[in-house]
Amino acid sequence: MPNDNPTLSNKIDNTLVVSNRKSAILKTPQSLVHISHSITLRQYKYWVLLAMEFKEQDGKVTPDQFGFHTMRMDKLKDLLGYMPNKTELWNDLEALKNETIKFNILGKDGEKEKYGSGFISEWTVSNSFIRFKLPSFLIKAIRDSNSNNSIFSLINWRIFNHFPGKYDAILYKLCKDYVGVRRTPEMTVNEFREYMGLEPHEYPEFMRLGSTVINKPIKKINDSPMSDINVEPHYARQGRKVVGLHFKVELRAQQLEHVIQEKDVADIAESLSDDQLKNMAFRDSRIPISPKVMARYLALRSPDEIHMCIEKANIYADFELANGRDVNFGKIYSTSITEGWHEEIIAQSTSKQKKIKELAKEQQQIQETETKINQQVTDHKSVKKQAEEWFGNLLEEQQVEIENQYLQIATPSDISVFRKKGRSYMMFMHFVIQQYKGRTS
Repeated sequence: MPNDNPTLSNKIDNTLVVSNRKSAILKTPQSLVHISHSITLRQYKYWVLLAMEFKEQDGKVTPDQFGFHTMRMDKLKDLLGYMPNKTELWNDLEALKNETIKFNILGKDGEKEKYGSGFISEWTVSNSFIRFKLPSFLIKAIRDSNSNNSIFSLINWRIFNHFPGKYDAILYKLCKDYVGVRRTPEMTVNEFREYMGLEPHEYPEFMRLGSTVINKPIKKINDSPMSDINVEPHYARQGRKVVGLHFKVELRAQQLEHVIQEKDVADIAESLSDDQLKNMAFRDSRIPISPKVMARYLALRSPDEIHMCIEKANIYADFELANGRDVNFGKIYSTSITEGWHEEIIAQSTSKQKKIKELAKEQQQIQETETKINQQVTDHKSVKKQAEEWFGNLLEEQQVEIENQYLQIATPSDISVFRKKGRSYMMFMHFVIQQYKGRTS
């Protein structure tokens, strides 16, 4: 849930640059509002893009008679790199409307008031476009974003959009907000948990929190060839207990539009033949890909990862074609490899392997149980045969003595059946087996 702590009232995307033919910039003041990232990363991306669309249209395109602005679906597809599923899009926009943003404001009479709204106010979805309304506070913030008193930070949409995980993308945005001062504000552990959108039951121990929500995302940011910053966590402690943290941020030296160095691409292209490149990673590509583009992809990901990205992209393309939509394989491959769609295949494969292992373990337990039961049956038959032979070899007086012992412990109904069936009676033979075991053990 959002909190009203003023030191944390500045955590949202600041400026987003869409690296397309024409750069589109959305500036958002850091002082806007603290937003808890309890929404999903995909929902947050939709919200940012709708705010960007409003910024581009405001003062240039008149909203319709009901106050709705319109974003074309093909533009959304170009920005995301794929056509969103309509049902998922509707559900995500509904979640944005239902999720509450709240903060304190001063009323006209100077009295403090608590303000609340959704991330969006109203929306419609069709095959061709989205119509939407933003809450009043966001409209004011976007319109005031050119103020000289605002603090801004540029975030490259292409870089932000390539992070596949929620925590690494959120941490990237947080750290990019403060790249100018080279460190984020100090947060308590609880404030950081809230900012990352964690529920109380998620990672209650700091060791797990640090590993999953801090260290792994930072490694992804620092290891990514597309990232334009390096991040280092610093912790405040009381004794051995971590009570607070901040992040140091360094801007990388390379130009953002040339993250993958041309020298690296040239080296890869020179060292591998076309056939090697195709056989390693691009064997399932449905369009010709130049060696230079292949090398650029190989500078970003491993051959196996690229092959899985293309496999996932082909599945998406088939779905689009089946629904009568045009497909640009080059753009889909670029998006898939850049964003790392292979991670979904790895996750599915890991889940499938886990289920196979669980099924194999269950099957093994069943087989072991069956084997144990069969062995017990075999052992019982063997012991029964031995006991029958032992009893048959006894003198008549000894057999009668065993009968009398059985009759002393048997129930009246068992005695009645024994009188009818004699020594072949199952319960009597069970008694004989016990006698045999007791005297031969």
